[in-house]
Amino acid sequence: MKKLLTICLIMATVFTVNAQDGKPTKEETVAYLTRSFKLVEGEKIYMGKYRDITLSNYDFQESYIKTTFDDGSSVTDSDFKWETLYNITSIDCPTSDKYKVCEMNGIFNSSFKSDIGTTNYFTIYVLKSRAESVKKAFLRLSAIAKEENKDPFKD
Repeated sequence: MKKLLTICLIMATVFTVNAQDGKPTKEETVAYLTRSFKLVEGEKIYMGKYRDITLSNYDFQESYIKTTFDDGSSVTDSDFKWETLYNITSIDCPTSDKYKVCEMNGIFNSSFKSDIGTTNYFTIYVLKSRAESVKKAFLRLSAIAKEENKDPFKD
């Protein structure tokens, strides 16, 4: 009976340890962000005037985010280093049900290229219902990048 109980405890411990390591992979995180960006296409935002988001695209491998609007203008940010991501903040998340989109900034500790020149933040647009999850996804990408770029010989 003691052996059976010991085996059950060991099995329970193994399953608990495995379940706690269920963080999303880079591929799962990127897929979630891609789906989230597609959901804002056709939604309205206010930028001095109301504009429709016609395309919102993200590429982890190429490190760029591009948002295109109904008037043909676009904003592209590129060459950022995910391991230097400092924070993701919601800067405009309207409470009105009329607007479904939040504007968020990704703030970095290093500079990167943008249509506006060199900067240390990008702006993204996501559905209000996904804002917190998208924030967590970007922070997860940062953690993955830090792990990938970790010096294995550093103390």
